[in-house]
Amino acid sequence: MFGSIHHKPFRFVGVHLDLSGLRRRCSRDHEHVVIQGSYTKASATYTSGLAEALASTFAKGILWFKACCKDDDEPDVKGLESQVVNSVVLSSEWKVDRVWSFKKSSHINILEFSVLEKLAIDLVRQGKSVRAVSLADSFVLSAAASKGRTSSVGLAPVLRRFNALCVAGGLYINTPFVPTRLNCADDPTRDAVLRLPSGSISISGWGEKDLYRLAALPKLRRWCSNWLRLFLSLLGSSCLSWNDRSLYRQRSSGIPASTYLGMDFDATMGFPGEGPFVSILFCLLCPLSVCWSLSTAAVFAMAMVSDAVLVPRNAADMTRQLRKQQMPQLPKGRPVLSSTSQNREELFKAFSDWCGVQGIPLDTLLESALMNIEEINAILSVYGKALYTAGRPYGHFAETINSLVSQKPVLRRNLQQAWDYAFAWVRAEPPTHHLACPWQALLAILSTALLWGWPRVAGVVALCFGGILRTGEVLNAYRYDLLLPQDTYGTNNFALLAISEPKTRYSAARHQCSKIDAPDLLRVLSVAFSRLAPRERLWPMSGQTLRLRFKAILTALNLTTVHPGMQSLDLASLRPGGATWLLQVTEQSELVRRRGRWVTAKVMEVYLQEVSAARYLNCLDDGQKEKLFGMAYGFQSILRQAESFVEAIIPMTIWYKVFCWT
Repeated sequence: MFGSIHHKPFRFVGVHLDLSGLRRRCSRDHEHVVIQGSYTKASATYTSGLAEALASTFAKGILWFKACCKDDDEPDVKGLESQVVNSVVLSSEWKVDRVWSFKKSSHINILEFSVLEKLAIDLVRQGKSVRAVSLADSFVLSAAASKGRTSSVGLAPVLRRFNALCVAGGLYINTPFVPTRLNCADDPTRDAVLRLPSGSISISGWGEKDLYRLAALPKLRRWCSNWLRLFLSLLGSSCLSWNDRSLYRQRSSGIPASTYLGMDFDATMGFPGEGPFVSILFCLLCPLSVCWSLSTAAVFAMAMVSDAVLVPRNAADMTRQLRKQQMPQLPKGRPVLSSTSQNREELFKAFSDWCGVQGIPLDTLLESALMNIEEINAILSVYGKALYTAGRPYGHFAETINSLVSQKPVLRRNLQQAWDYAFAWVRAEPPTHHLACPWQALLAILSTALLWGWPRVAGVVALCFGGILRTGEVLNAYRYDLLLPQDTYGTNNFALLAISEPKTRYSAARHQCSKIDAPDLLRVLSVAFSRLAPRERLWPMSGQTLRLRFKAILTALNLTTVHPGMQSLDLASLRPGGATWLLQVTEQSELVRRRGRWVTAKVMEVYLQEVSAARYLNCLDDGQKEKLFGMAYGFQSILRQAESFVEAIIPMTIWYKVFCWT
């Protein structure tokens, strides 16, 4: 069953290894060659199919074992220090070349960059293109000089002059980072004697390969860099070429390394170099090694105890386990968006800082939250009054309560006093909703967009209004998310838009779509999106561009300034406008709720603003009404011209492509 011509059974014994992939009985639907004669020795080799199955089994076992032994508390060693730079600084002999002082005080980053500018001036005056290295103990200077740009207003003029000097003089200046404690240039500025070269590592005699391996080492933090430097000082450059197998072949205190080459596995009762001998490195790093070994053993023991009960049952469980290990861990509490979680963390920190200023032991109260419910409610109410007095928005207080609940879920149903104050805040400051766009204004907007040659703008506006969509849902959509009637050869008389990341995906359906069945809007969608490629975005530009173009259309229609007590239209007016229009046409509130994808009818009632849409038209003066209804009446003729233009321009584009190819 693994590709052999013989019927040859195998027995495999595995420990902590899933052998189900090797358990395949013969199907008995073919004939076998008898193992005899010349086939006797040849049958003892593994076929390629069996070898591949063995490799796959071991690969899954190794990945599972690594996942069990993974230490999540591994310290962060990523830093800025390079061993090559540190070695050059410590082992080189330095001397003072120039000394000057700055007459005008400024930021230290600007002064240090001015020194680099002076170096560039001196190199340009030499009149030849050179490559130079200037060590800097400021990472801001190193990064800005390497990238050639900076967001600092004060540093930008100096950087521009430095870039101009490099371009004009043909200079290639590298500015690697050096720690301040190793920077010899700081000695004269601190009235100290210029330090002499120290021992440690001398890389002057190293070969190119060893220097390359040293430079390829990751940049580390100070403490880890010092440990690595001690390691390199003891073992030299030979340790840079080690790998997982060569670690067993290093010189031991009892056996010369040259004798390892002729020794078999059994000669040392293990891998060469193993046994009762203790290396010098182990003696030096014994305390650190013991601590690391104990912590690793404890973690591994805990993992083995927990996994002794629940382990993957089969290959499917192991596949799911490996996939989940690559995914982020599940958050605590109710799932929310990352932006919401970050906002709540900031608000909780502000609340905690306020409690610290007031002398309130918040941590102590939260430790026994159920015993201190009244105190916590009183503190939240006082904090809410402080936010209200300071002019903060209502959302800050509401999300502060939610952040406290996320820290202590047991308080979820016990903060009624704080929520009562929040409801009083809402009653005192009722929220303002976006104005619903009347359908007459929609036709005028579509006519203007098509007349100006902006079919994509018209398509986005038609989608948001007819599909009762949020603007962000349309901006994130691609052409393959939109199903038009012509995509089904006219078998559908409606359009569907699949929404990839709906706003209510955690509280409602995970996969949602919007339906557009208004005939005129379907024609607009066909003009705007029917010729797009499947992987092309419906709106290829930024959201700011869409807002500016929508505002330009409103300005042309003279709809930016209305009655002082009435809001102006914006992109967010299309969703409530579409819901209001659909209710007026169908008089079916349940249909409107399903089309708008609202969980409850109460939420839908917020968006149904029939009165405000009617009042908006009454607030327009005669000149505004004349322009708006004039463009609305011309919608059909403008749309027909747009359709004929699209039908005529496509053959012309094809002819142009053929002509260019010829």
